Amino acid sequence: MRTQLFASSLCGLLLLAAAATVEAGVELDAPPAVQGEAATLVVTKNNEPLGEQLVKVTYYPNSEIKRTVEVGRTDARGRVEWTPAHAGMAAISAGDQNKTFGVRFPAMPIGAVVVFLIAGTLLFGGIAIGVKKLTG
Repeated sequence: MRTQLFASSLCGLLLLAAAATVEAGVELDAPPAVQGEAATLVVTKNNEPLGEQLVKVTYYPNSEIKRTVEVGRTDARGRVEWTPAHAGMAAISAGDQNKTFGVRFPAMPIGAVVVFLIAGTLLFGGIAIGVKKLTG
């Protein structure tokens, strides 16, 4: 009996603690982020906008070529305009709020298409040569 009461009380406390968590974050107003296209970042805490927060973007976080740029300060509605300068990963920080976004290329990079075609040709060409040698 006491064990069940203790377990029930513990579960109730855990549920209460989970419900009381602070919701905070940096979100895009209209995802996804695309290189060269303006986007609106919204900074909130407990679903309330955070004004006057300095927003910074680090392109290519955790790499040797990372670049950090100040985007600006949020307005009273917690919003700031951001135009991604580079495609790839971008870590955005505003005060103690952090979020990492993927920034898309505006169009398919032609270099990627060329590399894909060359790799496919080498792969399937090698397979064709191997099959031809095996079958005589």
